[in-house]
Amino acid sequence: MSLFSGAESKKIGVVAQIRAKSGHEDEVRKAFEAVVGPSRKEAGCLAYQLFEDVHYTGSFFTVEEWESEEALDTHLRVNKAALDKAKALLREDLRISVLKLLV
Repeated sequence: MSLFSGAESKKIGVVAQIRAKSGHEDEVRKAFEAVVGPSRKEAGCLAYQLFEDVHYTGSFFTVEEWESEEALDTHLRVNKAALDKAKALLREDLRISVLKLLV
């Protein structure tokens, strides 16, 4: 189910927060760096960036833009195995915020 109606308003933004367990920062960084390139090539991906918090090593964020919520759902299914593998290295569950542009 999409949060939006109409062709123009189907675009969504996504911010995901990823927090590595202490001592696993490099593994998590490498795991998510490996996802960036392929994600950018997925159908429906308009932008995909990975950031690390300057003040809190091991706290990562993806900032993404997708053509639709359906494209995001496909991305999450395609990357399920990688996400499941990374879970053991995370301090807490991945937090994903799906956003609509207001202005």
